[in-house]
Amino acid sequence: EKYLEAGLSNNMSESTMYSRKLYLGYLCQFTPKNELVRLGLKNIKKLTISNFDDFKSAMLTGAIGTKKNKSKNGLGIAMRSINGAFNFAEERDLLDKNPCELATKEIKEDDVARFISEEEIDKILIGARHSPNGELAGIIKVALYTGLRKGELLSLSREKIKDGHIFMLCQGTYKTKTRRSRLIPIHSEIAEILCKEEPGLVFKGIYRGKLVPWTRNLLTRAFRRAVKRAKIGRVRFHDLRHTFASMYLQSGGTLADLMVIGGWTTMATLKKYTHFQRSYLTDKINN
Repeated sequence: EKYLEAGLSNNMSESTMYSRKLYLGYLCQFTPKNELVRLGLKNIKKLTISNFDDFKSAMLTGAIGTKKNKSKNGLGIAMRSINGAFNFAEERDLLDKNPCELATKEIKEDDVARFISEEEIDKILIGARHSPNGELAGIIKVALYTGLRKGELLSLSREKIKDGHIFMLCQGTYKTKTRRSRLIPIHSEIAEILCKEEPGLVFKGIYRGKLVPWTRNLLTRAFRRAVKRAKIGRVRFHDLRHTFASMYLQSGGTLADLMVIGGWTTMATLKKYTHFQRSYLTDKINN
């Protein structure tokens, strides 16, 4: 109850609160003997890496959780949500130490993040142009050049675009994932898509010439079909955001600027991109 109260008072987004409650619930149902228990603070402090190993095995085998967790990707999301919840509790003196910290280090970001090459991007765009969803290729290009999340793309309206920038402002009922406003420069490659005079949403949803409003699930399915046509293996829509970050750093951008433009809340969340910045600096020195 203290944790939920602290989260609400610190403007934690609904999606973050939901995922943390969900996976903490799975953890509360688990012990090494798979007995249903309620973990009090004393029991949480006693959790060990071995306990988390057993918990992860149970997730992967489907003993607890859902089918989505039976993969490294799903397990990574679960463990980061639990780790984030414990970090949040530790910062507010609800816990002395995060018991999940060492356990989550075993899940590598490389198992989750997928960086898409230029050749693969071209193939995905070709696949998207064959989609009955007439706006899919445009959505993919905007995601690649802005790093916008799926929900941000689908809620993007002409009113948020002016003076060559996208203004992602937390106003009224609209909230970004991190509940922070940000300003994103519009690249020339996507200016034609974004800078039209039509009012309302940028991507209204066109399916076989008819107006069919986009939803997250519809976009996910359409993107998966485009990737399948491209024949490049598994790629998630969110990997477009990872690719934006890597391209930005390879072009000479800094982690500090990337954090502001992309809406990441801490430098720690950008650690998986640091090797791109290092490789860029090395090339600059050598050349």
